[in-house]
Order: sequence, then C-alpha cells, then structure tokens
Amino acid sequence: MRLPKIHGVVSVILILAQLVLPLSAQAGDPIDWNSAPTIRDRMQECALFLSLTQKDPDGKWRLNDSIGVRLSSRLERQSIRESLQAAIAEKGIEEVQKGKIYATGVEMRDHRSKRNEVFEIASELGLKLRRNQVVVMSVPSKVVELLSFRALVSVWEKLRYWAPSLSRHFQKPRWDEAFHKIFSTIPVEIPTLIMVYRDLAPADAHVVAAIHTTILFSYYLYTKTVNNWMQQPGMKNAVPMLLKQLAMSTPFVVNFNVMYNMDKIRAFAGANGIQATLAEFPEQVATFGATQGLTVALQTIFYTVLMGKRIGPWIDSKSDPRQSVSVRSAQAWVTAPFLAADSFFIAMASSGKDPLWSLDLPYGTFSINPGHLLLAGLTAGSAVIAKPYILDPFLRFWMWGEDHVGPKWRRVKAGALDFTKNSVRFFSNLVGIDVSRLFKETVESNAKDDAKESDEEGGQTPPTSGI
Repeated sequence: MRLPKIHGVVSVILILAQLVLPLSAQAGDPIDWNSAPTIRDRMQECALFLSLTQKDPDGKWRLNDSIGVRLSSRLERQSIRESLQAAIAEKGIEEVQKGKIYATGVEMRDHRSKRNEVFEIASELGLKLRRNQVVVMSVPSKVVELLSFRALVSVWEKLRYWAPSLSRHFQKPRWDEAFHKIFSTIPVEIPTLIMVYRDLAPADAHVVAAIHTTILFSYYLYTKTVNNWMQQPGMKNAVPMLLKQLAMSTPFVVNFNVMYNMDKIRAFAGANGIQATLAEFPEQVATFGATQGLTVALQTIFYTVLMGKRIGPWIDSKSDPRQSVSVRSAQAWVTAPFLAADSFFIAMASSGKDPLWSLDLPYGTFSINPGHLLLAGLTAGSAVIAKPYILDPFLRFWMWGEDHVGPKWRRVKAGALDFTKNSVRFFSNLVGIDVSRLFKETVESNAKDDAKESDEEGGQTPPTSGI
C-alpha cells in the first residue's frame, strides 16, 4: 500500500532532475582544444567552430580554415556568448580575432539572422571582426509544412544547397598549393598540347590550348573549394555527385569536340550564312549528345571515382592541423599522373578519330574509339590505386620532405613561386584576362562576396558598429 507514495516521490525527483540537469548542461560546452575536426564535413551539425592560425612548414603563421575547434554544440544566444567568452579567456582576444568563426547547421531561412546574432555578440565581447570572419553554413530547412508553397521552397532550398556557395565551400587558395599544382601539371599536359597542335591548324590549336589551360588552372587554383563542393554532406550519393562532375567535365569535352570540327563549322557558315548556322544549333546539340554522350559519361565517371570517391574523402579525412595543410600541396602530385592521362585520353575520345565500332543514329554516329577504352581503363585503375593505404605513406614522405628538404630549398621555392606568379600574369596577358588580378580581387573581396550571399539568403544587414 506504500508503493504509490514511493512512486510519487520518485516521479517528483525525476521531474526535478529533468528540469535541473538540462540547465546545468547548457551552462557551456567543455571545449576540447586538442581536437579540431574538418568543418565542412560537419556543416549539417548544429555547432559553433573556431578556426585558428597555425605555423606552416615554411615557418609562417597562417589561418587554417579547413579545420576548427568546436566551441559549442548549440547556437542559442547564451551558448554562443559563453563559448566565445571561453575562447577569449583561453586564447586571448587577439588570437581569436585572427581566426574565423563558423556557425553550421543553420536553416537557410535563418541564415541572415544567425549571422547578425554572432556579429552582435562578438562586438559586445570586444571582438573586431571583418565580415568574412563570420561564416554561416546554412542547410535546407528541416520542417516542411504540408503546403504547396512550402514544398516549392523546400525544393528551391535543396537546389541552392546543391549549388556552389561562397559561405559553404570557398576556401582562399594558397600560393604553395597553386605552385605545386601548376608545376605538377605543366610537364604532364605537354603530350595533350602536342596532339592538339599536330591535329589542328595553328589558330584553332591556340584557342583549344588557351581554353583548356584556363579551365584546368581555374580548377587547380580553387582545388579545395571544388573539393568542398564535391564532398558536401548530404550530397554524396550517386545522383548529386554525378551531376556535379558532369557540370565540370562537359566544358573539356565541348572544347575539344567543337574545335576539332571548326573547319566544318566554318565551311557551313561560309556556304549558308550565320542565320542558317545558328538555326542548326538545336540539331547540333542533339548530335553532340549522340556522338559525345559516351565521352561525357566516361569523363564524369572518372572524376566521380578519382576525385569524388578517392582523393576528396582522403583530403577531408585529415583533421590533424599539420596534415590538413600538407595534404593540400601533396595531392597535386598524387593526382597529376591520373589527370595527365585523362587529358590525353579525353582529347582522343572527343576527336572521334579511328573508331573501333560505330552505329548510325538519327542525329549522328555513335562510335567507340581507343580513347574511350583508355578512359575506362584509367577509371578502373584509379579506383584500385588511389586508396588510403597507398596515399597515406606518400603524405608521410611528403611531410618528411617538408621538414628535411624544404628548408634547404626554400630560396629555390621562393624563386619558383615568383616564376609561377609571373607565368600566371604572362598567361593572363596572352589570353586577354588578368587572372592574377582576378585572383587577388577574389581574395580581397571575399568579405564583399560573402555579404552578397548573405543578402541572397534573407534577413537584415549585419551590424557594423564596433566590427
């Protein structure tokens, strides 16, 4: 007969515990300063991260915005304030001001308001931050009301989440990363350029080389940004990744295919006029799909396997501060042989020469040539070779070289880096585009671009007083 009273006492204790324990748990997350996970792998988690500066192998202090210390697992105003106060108390206000604050897992409709809130709290705590030092990584809204308008909004948010984003994906290029990319690419691209100049008239070959090199170096200069887009959490299943790779592969195929048929295009335009040539465009698109569909598909699968399934996850798995920096330079030499072979094979496949088998279709001839077989073999080879048990020893060897060989060759590297910058400027002048200036403006106007994206994602302008 006394059990109900005991049960009632226990219930009261449990209720009080449920009320008290959450309050004590919300007093502030313990910050593990020895752990710095990869931020963009966790952009769907609701958390506040802080990226700090670290000493690079060349002895210079730079911001490492690939990884960050988790300050809080909640984004309520009080949690943000307490976690930033704890960071300032531990690292000092000057050190925190040199870093970058990331708020992840924020719903897209709250992107702007959360950004304002973090700025306001940082300002109240005495932090003088630039706009690009507070980054909100927003995700599609979790709650979808059963209304047609909200359903459309949900689809729109998912499309925006799939698309490239400055706040979610952009990372400032590092000159040492660009240096290794360019010097690992120039030698291996020579066979492709030799084939282009052998097969085409000099004027057409110049255009092909300029377009190909511009696209390639743009991808290489922003390798980390491209990889962040490819490896975005929630978009790693087959369809979104294939669509991304398709978007990146098509320009290469179109460049080679159009320029290899430029003589036919000129002849048709000369005989029939510009209007008739433009009228043929829809049919030529269908012809391109029939004749180059296999090439685009193989190129897309190759990039999906090599960069999406092998190199990308390998880069993102490096949460150690030193490894997360070194891997950005090392991966240039890891991917160079694969990308060199791919560039050569795709030119062979796109040219349509020496078909091994063909089939006439309503809008063109579908054919298989040696370039297609070599692309398929390269894809299979990259899937087997580019695995962590092979890549990790190479990274350790690379880091050993940075420690032992690097200091002796620092002057040589500095001279080569100057040569790289001058080469970029020479190339930009050659094609009429000031690439080096665009690169500099991209870095310097990151704050303006970031603010522009915030404007697109709704809300009010972040406060600027005290920032």
